[in-house]
Amino acid sequence: MKCRALCAGLRAPAMALMLVCGASAWAAKAPINPIQEAELAFASAQAALVSQDWAQAELFLERTLMYAPQHAEARLELALLLARRGRMEAAEAFIESLILDPSTPAGHRARLSALRDQILGASPLAHALPRLQPEVAPKDPDELRFFVESSLGRSSNPLAGTSDTEVSLTFPGGPIVLPIDTQNVAAPLVGLSLAIAGRSGLRLEAQTQDLRGEIGRSSQRLLLSRNIKETPQGTVSLTLLGQKGVYGEHRFGLQGGWSLGPNRVVLGWVDEPELGRTSAVLRAERSFHSGAWMASLEHEHALEQGPSITRLGLSGSIKLPFKTMGYVGLSAHTDHSGYSVYLKNNAPRRLLSGQLVLERSWTLASPSGPGNAQVEGFARVQALARAANIGLFAYRDVGSAIGIRMAW
Repeated sequence: MKCRALCAGLRAPAMALMLVCGASAWAAKAPINPIQEAELAFASAQAALVSQDWAQAELFLERTLMYAPQHAEARLELALLLARRGRMEAAEAFIESLILDPSTPAGHRARLSALRDQILGASPLAHALPRLQPEVAPKDPDELRFFVESSLGRSSNPLAGTSDTEVSLTFPGGPIVLPIDTQNVAAPLVGLSLAIAGRSGLRLEAQTQDLRGEIGRSSQRLLLSRNIKETPQGTVSLTLLGQKGVYGEHRFGLQGGWSLGPNRVVLGWVDEPELGRTSAVLRAERSFHSGAWMASLEHEHALEQGPSITRLGLSGSIKLPFKTMGYVGLSAHTDHSGYSVYLKNNAPRRLLSGQLVLERSWTLASPSGPGNAQVEGFARVQALARAANIGLFAYRDVGSAIGIRMAW
């Protein structure tokens, strides 16, 4: 009896232990619910954001996107976090890709658009204004010459939106790949250029370009250059530059140059106030083939914000049959330090850009006397592309334009 009672007394704890172990084994084998895990992680990320614990918020956003890469709120908060932590250019590029992604909710797209307009920093190529215009140096050094060009065209990707289909973000816990269904917005372009050339190497250029339609933005550029000393040992010049990009950001520059024959050296200073970036610039140029081609090497040393940059460029023109001109531009760009801790484990950017323009012009009116203008019509097609080791900065664009230019 005592033995039977003892066995009965031990049976209940043993059965309880078996139930506990069985439940633990079932729990270990139970599948993880990604949606539930993502929501729990995002709730923790929101709490960290409220307490301004950016590092903790980053970890929980990483976990959210690991379980749900298309989580709209997490992607929005990540874009905001990039901006809060001072990586303005990375934030702008990521925000632009989310704006162009049809899966981004309309309300988020509006917030992202407003944030993008505040932080600025789009690709310089997206803001570049057309500079393909004939030489306007006067035949007589004391004579002023004027040049005006007006054009109407269309671009398939005027804001240089990424051509990549996904973005890889590097977090402490490992990389996360977010799919991006980018649909770049085409837009009509209206351009107007004015150039004046005169004595002592005087040159004034003013350009504006409007993106019409859904985009509705514009950019402007103003340049003033003049030779301040001309000797057999070379010519010293001074150049002032101001530019406003399509997102309202400004770039101001002051450059001093020395040229002798086909060689030119430039030392300058650049300020980008909205990005909090100031740089010293050293540039060497050499022209060849009667000035039709130019090779350049430029180093931009960052004094405030962002990495220092080195660029190598080659540009020129080629005469083609049927009164057609071809313009070619190639450039290689490298950062000297990591671009963003979130992009490819803080790797420096490596960019390779190319541009090809074909232009056919015809004479509409020839000058019949002093002061009369020469008038030409033209049609232009162009293709631009950029390859990058960080896919967010790769893009493609094709476009065309027709217009009229006058010189007198």
